[in-house]
Amino acid sequence: MKQKTLFITAAAVLLAVFVAAAVIYKNQKTGEAVQSA
Repeated sequence: MKQKTLFITAAAVLLAVFVAAAVIYKNQKTGEAVQSA
C-alpha cells in the first residue's frame, strides 16, 4: 500500500514538473522568442 502511494506521489510530481516546464517554455517562446533565438 505504501509503495503504491509512493508511485502515485512520484507520478503526480512528474506531471506537475512537466506542466510547469510546458508553461514556462510556452511563455518564453511567445514572450522572448527574439532574445532566446
